[in-house]
Amino acid sequence: MVRGVRSPAPPPLTIDRSLRGKTILLTGGTGFLGKVIVERLLRCVPDIGRIYLLIRTRREPNAAPASAMARFEAEVLPSGAFDTLKTLHGERWPPFVRSRLVPVAGDVSQPGLGLDHRDRAGLAARVDVVINAAASVVFDEPLDSALLHNVRSVEHVARFARECGAAALVHVSTAFVAGRRTGRFEEAPLAPDVSALEVDAIAEAVASIQEEARAKGLSPRATRARLVDEGMTRARRLGWHDVYSFTKALGEMVLARERGTVPTAIVRPTIIESSLRHPTPGWLENLNVGDPLWVEFGRGRMPDFPLAVDAVLDMVPVDFVANAVLAMIPRLGRTPEVSYYTVGSGARNPLSGRRIHDLSYEYFTHNPMYDRQGEPIAPSRLTFPTYTDFLETYGGAATRSATMKRVLYLADLYETYMNTSCIFDTTNTERLLDELEGPDRLALDFDVRALDWCSYLQEVHLPGLRRHVLGEDVRSGPPVRRHA
Repeated sequence: MVRGVRSPAPPPLTIDRSLRGKTILLTGGTGFLGKVIVERLLRCVPDIGRIYLLIRTRREPNAAPASAMARFEAEVLPSGAFDTLKTLHGERWPPFVRSRLVPVAGDVSQPGLGLDHRDRAGLAARVDVVINAAASVVFDEPLDSALLHNVRSVEHVARFARECGAAALVHVSTAFVAGRRTGRFEEAPLAPDVSALEVDAIAEAVASIQEEARAKGLSPRATRARLVDEGMTRARRLGWHDVYSFTKALGEMVLARERGTVPTAIVRPTIIESSLRHPTPGWLENLNVGDPLWVEFGRGRMPDFPLAVDAVLDMVPVDFVANAVLAMIPRLGRTPEVSYYTVGSGARNPLSGRRIHDLSYEYFTHNPMYDRQGEPIAPSRLTFPTYTDFLETYGGAATRSATMKRVLYLADLYETYMNTSCIFDTTNTERLLDELEGPDRLALDFDVRALDWCSYLQEVHLPGLRRHVLGEDVRSGPPVRRHA
């Protein structure tokens, strides 16, 4: 080295440079978040090698199972998540996407990902990064199904990642593995690790219920109800919101134990809602966590709801989660320990129950939904009752009104989420954002501090919900008055 002459600085560690020519295995690629992850990869890394989508084949009653390719052609390629990419590529889009995306028939809930030994070995020899976004996100899933899709599947993915030799692993969990904790929830492993005992105990409970159901001749529906009740009861007794957050927590614990030395990151999103920017503003595919409440409220079917005024309702756009997943990939392996990243807004840009109510009320007042006669529906202001007061006031109505029965069901399902006093720490995620340089800083933005909740809810999310999920031709009313 010549004295006084500095070596040139290394180029920024961009996602394009890191993943160019590399191979990804993505589970959950037919889901809401999975499709946005695919869109972000194709948009930010056009020269990526291959993205293998592990797709479970479906068997409908009295019909042959749909192949992975059939589901890929029917559920992935036509998705609105790729409309912008289709426009950008024009006539080159079909060959481009088919040269990058490869559907693979498999099932994360089965040992070996449902692949035979030869296919699994061939895939493992090619994969550089595994992204596990497959899960059951139903809050009141039957206990056996939740165990299979949120715990056993994680074990199978971890074992496959070990077979890959040099692969890295990103697992999508949820911030609500915190359960009913209060105060600040750190980006750290869950303790104590109760998974070994609980997985066995759950398996025994499921077997006992199924055996009793057979002995008593219970219908599949009645058996399912017993498994739903057992899952909810067990989860809440042990300190979680529901069977979803409970089994996702067990999945994290199992992953930490089963990954071996595979470089691993666990991303914990809060409530995932429509995209802020990518693939298009307001893109949404299904009713996500908060959306049934907005629909009932906008349709005038929610006379009140037990929403705590000061509770922090932590939500984040789906593209922020996908961008964070991509951003952490080049940084995997910096430490032999599992890295934890929470993608949420509550710690740095909190949205209170009062504010979300006021912004929603303003939006539906100026942009109402319409009844069957074409008349605008005026929203009702909530009075923010406690859960107990709400049940005392409206509990009897559930026996007479299907509408109130649904509202009471939602109140029971979301009650602990709406009244939580837990704040999710995002220090690691903010540090990850600060490390982004060059084009990644713009393309992979997930800075929740810059989120304007009024603009996002009233101009992006709620119109997107009505357009993409409800299929409405959203009528534009007077400009919404900004709520101070």
